[in-house]
Amino acid sequence: MLLVLSLAVANTLPACTGRVPAGRFLPIPDQMAFEVEDTVVPPDSLSGDGPSGEMADLSGEWLVPDWSLDIQPDVPPLPCQTDADCPPTGLEPCYRSLCSLDEETGLMECRSAQDTVCADAPQCQVAKCVPGSGCIEVKGPNGEPCDDEDPCTTDDSCKAGVCTGTLPDCDDGNPCTADLCDGATGLCYHLNVPTPCDDGSICTEGDQCVAGKCIPGAAVSCDDSDLCTTDACNPVSGCAHAPIAGCCSEDGDCSDTDLCTYDHCALPEHSCQHVPVACQDDSKCTQDSCSPAQGCQFIPIEGCCLVASDCDDADVCTIEWCGANQCQWEKVACADQNPCTQDQCNAVTGCVFTKIPGCCLADSDCWDGSLCVTAACENNKCSKTEVSCDDGNACTKDGCDPAKGCTYLPVAGCCTGALQCNDGDPCTEDLCVANACQHKPKLTPECCNPSCSGKQCGPDGCGGFCGNCPDDLFCDQNGKCQSVCTPSCTGKQCGPDGCGTFCGTCVKPQVCSDAGQCVACVPKCGGKSCGDDGCGGACGFCPAGQSCDTTNGLCKLGCTCTGAGCWQDGFESGQLAGWTLDGDAEVIHNMGVTEAPQGWYMAFVGSGLSELELGKVQKTFCPPASAKFIGFKWKHYSEEFKEWCGTIYQDKFHVVVANGTQELELLSLTVDDLCPPDACAGCGKKYVGLEQADVKFDQGDVWMTPWSVAYYQLPDSFIGKPITVTFSVSDVGDMIYVTAILIDAVQFL
Repeated sequence: MLLVLSLAVANTLPACTGRVPAGRFLPIPDQMAFEVEDTVVPPDSLSGDGPSGEMADLSGEWLVPDWSLDIQPDVPPLPCQTDADCPPTGLEPCYRSLCSLDEETGLMECRSAQDTVCADAPQCQVAKCVPGSGCIEVKGPNGEPCDDEDPCTTDDSCKAGVCTGTLPDCDDGNPCTADLCDGATGLCYHLNVPTPCDDGSICTEGDQCVAGKCIPGAAVSCDDSDLCTTDACNPVSGCAHAPIAGCCSEDGDCSDTDLCTYDHCALPEHSCQHVPVACQDDSKCTQDSCSPAQGCQFIPIEGCCLVASDCDDADVCTIEWCGANQCQWEKVACADQNPCTQDQCNAVTGCVFTKIPGCCLADSDCWDGSLCVTAACENNKCSKTEVSCDDGNACTKDGCDPAKGCTYLPVAGCCTGALQCNDGDPCTEDLCVANACQHKPKLTPECCNPSCSGKQCGPDGCGGFCGNCPDDLFCDQNGKCQSVCTPSCTGKQCGPDGCGTFCGTCVKPQVCSDAGQCVACVPKCGGKSCGDDGCGGACGFCPAGQSCDTTNGLCKLGCTCTGAGCWQDGFESGQLAGWTLDGDAEVIHNMGVTEAPQGWYMAFVGSGLSELELGKVQKTFCPPASAKFIGFKWKHYSEEFKEWCGTIYQDKFHVVVANGTQELELLSLTVDDLCPPDACAGCGKKYVGLEQADVKFDQGDVWMTPWSVAYYQLPDSFIGKPITVTFSVSDVGDMIYVTAILIDAVQFL
C-alpha cells in the first residue's frame, strides 16, 4: 500500500517538487500539517529496492522508504517586492521561494520553485535532492542493464546498487583439473593439479592425480587370518571370504545336523571328524536306539517293571507289585461284616458299602424323623405305627405334622360357646348353636345412627361418609376440609401429626401411647401364635394359606369365609383387621395432601417413619375360583430420591404371594429402579416419574412417585386356593434415610 502525503505549509512558500532518498529521515516543520490517504499500488509499480511500502517511526521524524515520495510545497501567495520578502519553503536547497509576477492579477507574489538539479549518478545509482542536505546518491532499482567490464560474465544487471554478471560453467568433470575463466579472453581453461582422488575401486587406497589423471594407489589387504577361507577383493563390493570345503577351525564348524554323531574339529589338520553317539540308559525295561533327527531313544518294553509303581493300573480295587521285572496284580477284598450293607468295590472310589433298603440294626434306623409315627427293628426289618391325634373336640380338625406332631386346627365357624362367636359388632347378638355361630341384628337406636355433628367430611361411623371436600382441599382427622395441613405435635413424642406423617418414633420395647408418649410395653403373646402382641408388633405370622383369627390369636385355614370381604381390602375398617403387621406399618387417611385413592383409609409400610424397624404387613385372602389376577395401588416416598441415586443406599419394596406350597415375588423395586434414567448407570429400569413431596421426614427433602396401579396374572397353581399376600420394605446401606410405601385397593379379579 502506498501512502500519498499532502502537506500544507502555514507560511507562503514557492511551489516545488522533489524526491527523498530511501532510508533517510525527513524533519517535519513545526507549522506543516499533513493528511494521509491510503492508495493501493501494485508492487511492480514501486520505484526503489526497499521493503514493500511499510512506514516506520512517526514520533517526530518520518522514515522515508526507498520508493519515491513526491513533495509539493503548498505556499499561499503573499505580496512581495523581492525574493527576500518571501518566507523559506522548509525544503531548501531543493526548493526556494521566489517573488514573481502573477499574470492574472498583475501583482508580485511569492511562489515556490525548484532550486537544485542533481547531476547524473554512476550506473546502478540514483541522484536525489534531500531538503537540508542537497544531492545524494542512493542504490538504483534492481534488474537495470549495466556492464561490469568483465569478459567472463554475461547478462550483467544491477543488484543492490552494484553491477553484477553471471560466470560461465567451466567444469570438465575431471577431479584432477582446476576449472578457470581467462579474464582477458573470457574463455575457459583447465589446469592440472596434484591432489588425492578416487579411481572408483574400493580395492585400492591412496589414489593420486598425476598429469591430469587419477592413478590407483596400493591394494587393500583382505586377509582375515582364517585358514578356512579364500580371501579376494571385488572393486565394487570389497573384500570377500569364501569358505574352504571340509576345513574347520572349531567344533561348531563340523555340525552335520545328525544327533547320532559327536562332531569334532581335529587340529592342526583343520579337518572334521564324526564319532557315533552311544545310547544306553542301563535299564532292563527299555529298548535303546538312536534317531538322526531326535537323538537317543529309550522305548519302554511292555509288561516290564522295575518297581511297584510301574504297575499302577489306576484301579483302586487291585493291589500291584513287581517281580522279576514282571507286573503282578491281586483283587482287593471288600467286607465290613454288616448284614445291612451290600459290599462292592468301585474302580475309582474303592470299597463301597451300600445300605440295603428296609434293613435295620436298631429301632433308630427305622425312624425317618416324623413325629407322626413310632418305629421298631425286628430281624433286621423295620415296622411303623401311626400316632393317634384325636382330641375329642368337635371344633378342631385333628391332624399330624411330621415336624411338629399332632395338630388341632380350629374349624372355621365352629364354636362351643357364645364367647367364641364375638364378631366385635355391638349391633349383633352373638350365639353358638350346634357348634355354629349365629349373629342376630340388635334392634336398638344406636345400631346404627350416623355421627356427623360438626363434620364436613370423613366417615359417619356407619360405613358411609359425612361429605366430600373439593379437589383442592383435604379432610383432616376432625372432619374439616382444609387447604394446608399444619402438623400437630405439641407435647407429643410420637404418633400421627395429622398430616400423614409422625411426630417421632419410639425405640422398642417402648410403644407410642394414645397421648403421643413413648411408654414401656411388655408383649402379651401367651397362647397366641399370631396377631397383635399389644406393643405394636406381632406374636407371629401364619403359614401361607392360613390367616390369623384375631379373637384368639391362632392360625386358621384361610378360606373359611365367603363374600367380597374375603378377596378385596381397602383398609376401610380404619385398622389392619385381618392383617398381621410388624415394625413400621400403619393405617392412615392422608400423607400430606395426598389422600387414600379408594375409600377413606390406606396402609403404609416403611423403613423408619413411625417405628425404627422395617415394616411388614400380611394377610391371607380367599379369592373365588374365577379370580385370575391380583391388583393393588402403590405410591413410593423416599429420602433416597434423588440425591442418593446410584449409591449403596437402596431401600427396596417387596410384594410376595404364596399358596402354602409355592412362593412368588410379584414386585421388587429398588431406589435405583425408580430414579431418573440419567441419574446413574443402571438407573430408571422402572421409572414412573418423580416430583418433590409436600411432606418432610427427618433427613431432608422427600421425593415421591405418582400413584401406580399394578396387576399380575396368577399362575394356575394359585387358582382357587387361599393366597397369602405380604408387603414389606428392606434396607441396604443404613436406616437413616426413610422410605414409606402407600398401599390401597388390594383385590383379586
